[in-house]
Amino acid sequence: PTPRRGAYHLRSPARMVWRTIRGMLPHRTIRGFAAMDRLKSFEGATPPYDKMKRKDVASALRALRLR
Repeated sequence: PTPRRGAYHLRSPARMVWRTIRGMLPHRTIRGFAAMDRLKSFEGATPPYDKMKRKDVASALRALRLR
């Protein structure tokens, strides 16, 4: 059933990061509110990186290093 009251769990990865960082900041103070206001979290790659071709770094792939 849908919770009417209580802790709502944010399912979007960007909102999960936002919520985690919010827990680390004093978000109820003016300073914390300003910091949360400056925070940006995105779904996927941000421009201009979303248009770039992705590269594989073979040395970073663990499966290849184990062979």
